[in-house]
Amino acid sequence: MPAELRDLVRRCLAREPADRPTPAQVIAAARAAESPELQPRPEPPAAAGGTTTSYPLPPPHSPTAAPARPAPRRGRLRGPAARPVAAAATAAVTTAALLAGAFLFLPDDDGGGPAARPSASPGDPGKGADKTGDGGRTAAPEPSGPAADTAAAVTAAGDRVRDWRAPAEGGENETALVGGWLTGHTAARTDSRGTVGIDPADGGRLWSVPPPEGSSVACETSLGRTATYDGVGAVVYGDREDDRDECDTVGAVDTATGRLLWHEEIGGSSTRTWTVGMSGGRLVVAAEKGMAGLDPRTGDERWHRTDGIDGCSLTDALTGPRTVVLMETCGRATDPNTVVELDSATGEERWRFTLPDNATRALPLTAEPVSVSLRRGGDGSEDALLVFDRTGKHHHEIPQRSAAGELNLDADENADMPWIGAHGDTLVVAASSSGLASSNRLTAIDAVTGKIRWDEDVALGTPVILAADGESVTVRTEFGSTDEVHLVRYALDDGDVLADGTLPARFAEPSDRRVVAAGDLVVSFFGRLPTGAEGYAVPADG
Repeated sequence: MPAELRDLVRRCLAREPADRPTPAQVIAAARAAESPELQPRPEPPAAAGGTTTSYPLPPPHSPTAAPARPAPRRGRLRGPAARPVAAAATAAVTTAALLAGAFLFLPDDDGGGPAARPSASPGDPGKGADKTGDGGRTAAPEPSGPAADTAAAVTAAGDRVRDWRAPAEGGENETALVGGWLTGHTAARTDSRGTVGIDPADGGRLWSVPPPEGSSVACETSLGRTATYDGVGAVVYGDREDDRDECDTVGAVDTATGRLLWHEEIGGSSTRTWTVGMSGGRLVVAAEKGMAGLDPRTGDERWHRTDGIDGCSLTDALTGPRTVVLMETCGRATDPNTVVELDSATGEERWRFTLPDNATRALPLTAEPVSVSLRRGGDGSEDALLVFDRTGKHHHEIPQRSAAGELNLDADENADMPWIGAHGDTLVVAASSSGLASSNRLTAIDAVTGKIRWDEDVALGTPVILAADGESVTVRTEFGSTDEVHLVRYALDDGDVLADGTLPARFAEPSDRRVVAAGDLVVSFFGRLPTGAEGYAVPADG
């Protein structure tokens, strides 16, 4: 037996059903052992201090000419490539088939029958999910990969002023904003013309990365909590930014050097909206034939999940720091009816859950913990926020509408203006109060119990979730047409206000911007304005 399969055999013979791989995992592992060239190359050593970045860390810099662009690698992610079959490969697949067959008949805990992949259905919550959330709970194994870059906790206190202003490329800007990142090296702004690196200390231009040869525009970038990993961000390129099918190439930009490390044709997206993010040490992207996990610095494929597996087609996906949430349409359904969580580092399925039969629409909102907007049609009175604990075995439905008001479930956590955020086992959602004297609210929900942890009035306007960490959530609030924006930091456990400061900004196109923050620095990226970005900081004299 090949040495690569020995661990696989040991896992298949595990006494506990939960410790055994699924048949699909057995086949995938065996195929990965077919030939040495298919084995993942060792990961590069992590930088000192891990992947966490914080501001300020900008290194000394000097403007340099744009580096040579790497040649594209065509079509590698469009589908499985033909490979020579040697005797060792045949033996590996044959062994996998035998293992898969034997695996199906291993007894479960009580010796009473086959051990099946956990699944959930509305009529049988015990197998895949316990709607009560009580009893029988076991700790979920942690995802295996490293998290995406984590910015330093935002300092909300103090009244910030504009510290610098960076003009848009060429001084004119009629193009929409595509994305913005803030790393320890760079504030990187992307519009259809490419990505520009800005010094976060003074707003000076560091570098520029145009679309690669064969593409004319940038269509999408990695965003939110999965924007970068080890200072590398992802950009999707194509021929027309307004046509998703024409955006068929993904590339990786190193924000420390301003280099396009590689770019790869992926044949378009398998999801309704673009899905690309840095998660679990992988660049995760929805390619034409399904989801793929790539090495961020080399583009080498580490795993691939083919669309159509088990009769389910991929509809939507959302990346978290170490996990991916999929929405699949299975069986004869015409709308997404299944939630799946993957380990981003390996592509392995962690759990799946079948939605209620009366669900007419479902969208993933957060990835860690998993939450889904559940629509049931009609007047919306039965719409809900579906929240899962880390195991996927326990879920809770929180009504979108209640006597207290209505949760805002219109966009996910990676949206330009997110109304929902998450950290650990806590969700924080923007809400509106009911009644004549309506006001905006901020509601925190415990994903383990499904209970409202705290609920606070936000008198200063609609809250946008800017950042969340283990201790707090930072919210940007705007009030009417005033020229002042507040930055408020709430305690994650009880909603107490920890700090409050201001930002001087309200613009004619507030929807075409993205605000990112780390430590004392807040950066606004703009589209369709002569100003490309602005940095705000608290003056040294307070």
